[in-house]
Amino acid sequence: MNDQINEPIEVIASFKKDGLIPHSFSWRRKIYKIDKVHLVHTSQAGRALIYHFSVTDAANYFQLAFNPFNLSWVLETVYSEG
Repeated sequence: MNDQINEPIEVIASFKKDGLIPHSFSWRRKIYKIDKVHLVHTSQAGRALIYHFSVTDAANYFQLAFNPFNLSWVLETVYSEG
């Protein structure tokens, strides 16, 4: 199942020399622990360079977006079985 969400989320992430790494996020009063970051790519939105992260937890695949211009995160898409 593929659901377009596009809702703001809160993310715990770290900045390392290799870049930004999301560790977990909160969405609809639930915390999701990120097991793996599979892909990172960028897109342009006006003056901001948006960073897109394809991540998984134990059961689902998510697409997150980070806007460094306003320091906001968005849950773009959720893919889940069932």
